[in-house]
Amino acid sequence: MGVLAASAERTPAIRRLGVTVPIFGFAHDIATVAAISNAGGLGVYGATRRFPHEITAELAELRRLVGDRPFGVDLVLPDGMPEHNDRAEIERHIPAGHRAFVEDLIDRYDVPEPSGPGMRTRFIRSAEIEAEQLEAVMSSDVDVFACGISAPRSAVDLAKETGKTTVALIGSPRHVSRAVASGVDIIVAQGAEAGAHTGTIGTFTLVPQIVDAVGDIPVLAAGGVATGRHIAAALAMGADSAVLVSDDALAGSDALSTAKVLAAAIGRSEPDLVLAATESSDGYTGTVPEQIAAVMGLPSVTFAKEIQVNEGSVAVKRQTESGYDSVTCPMPC
Repeated sequence: MGVLAASAERTPAIRRLGVTVPIFGFAHDIATVAAISNAGGLGVYGATRRFPHEITAELAELRRLVGDRPFGVDLVLPDGMPEHNDRAEIERHIPAGHRAFVEDLIDRYDVPEPSGPGMRTRFIRSAEIEAEQLEAVMSSDVDVFACGISAPRSAVDLAKETGKTTVALIGSPRHVSRAVASGVDIIVAQGAEAGAHTGTIGTFTLVPQIVDAVGDIPVLAAGGVATGRHIAAALAMGADSAVLVSDDALAGSDALSTAKVLAAAIGRSEPDLVLAATESSDGYTGTVPEQIAAVMGLPSVTFAKEIQVNEGSVAVKRQTESGYDSVTCPMPC
């Protein structure tokens, strides 16, 4: 028997963030980030290579572009950063062999002098710059603070104190314990398909491992998630969120007992409506979906053959004794 508990906001992460579709997009371009948020998803701005005063101005511009819609900002906060933004000090540590190798490449291929600093050479990543970037982020009204590498507990706590939802990105099960200990609200399981800050594990191998390891923390899937089928696959693997009940003690239980157990499990996701497909009725316990709804005090639609979730409503084509009929339910109910 399969029962779908449909919520207007559908998953814990979506409810928390206030978005209408389960799409989260990262970009270094403000217009792209704003477009994602304005389309109902959550745009996340990559600000690691921006000076603190630029972060302040750009987050303010993003707020102007998206209005009350949520958006996020991402910083990379690795351990072992030098203390100061001192290029000369860093360059003193570059081995002579490395310098000779680069100089040979420049001479051999006639590489022109740079016209200016690139995105990754504008300043030296350092504890000094990091602290100023964090101050700019925490002083803003950005909704989500994401950590692309590492998630220092001090930064996470500060973000929570300022009312921001916190996110950590991980690419391997060995990163789980540290991410959980940081206290973040949401974890992103990013597979190798995403490139950048990842490990070597593919997304759809990684996601179920992370879901199993992090307990009740919502997990978002990242890397190679490009179509509706990918989204469905990620949800099926537990990326925020699905409920599976398996207990030998339930074998042979009556319909009402089954309904009570399923209602207790489904209730954790705070649904608004219980939808049940035709497979939810086996001829003997066809009342279970309606009993679940009754136990939870929710409306229900049973014998569904087709379900289409729209903004603000769900349309259901359901099987009846005389054929089919269509039902449209407002969401939330």
